[in-house]
Amino acid sequence: MRYCPSCLEEYEDANQTCAECKESLVAEEELAKRPEFHRVREEDPRDFAVAGPAEDPFEADAFTAALDEAGIPVMARMRRTGAVDAITDPVAHAWWEVLVPVDQVQKAIEIIARRKEELKAAEADSEKAAEEEEAEGESKTNG
Repeated sequence: MRYCPSCLEEYEDANQTCAECKESLVAEEELAKRPEFHRVREEDPRDFAVAGPAEDPFEADAFTAALDEAGIPVMARMRRTGAVDAITDPVAHAWWEVLVPVDQVQKAIEIIARRKEELKAAEADSEKAAEEEEAEGESKTNG
């Protein structure tokens, strides 16, 4: 079997490209070498559901890491492949969706909300530090 490294779809060995993401497929052996693909194991019989969206790969990684730490099986799936999707699908979707077992969705939603607040706080701190640094630089050149 071959797999898409972005959406984790499974394909027959004859296929070379993911029909959804247009990514080159990787062999099962290659997939086994990548730790990010061990979050959800094939033998997991549970149904997965969307626990929340992520706007970019960084946010998706932050959410999946937080859920991993909480012991919740998780995977992030890319929803769009590029700007063309905005033309072909006029409904705006998040770039990524975070999936967890159906029975753990509520707990995952809470964890994602907390992590999102942490990311916003860190972003605000970074912006403030950048503004202070810029103001300090301006005062040195004017002084």
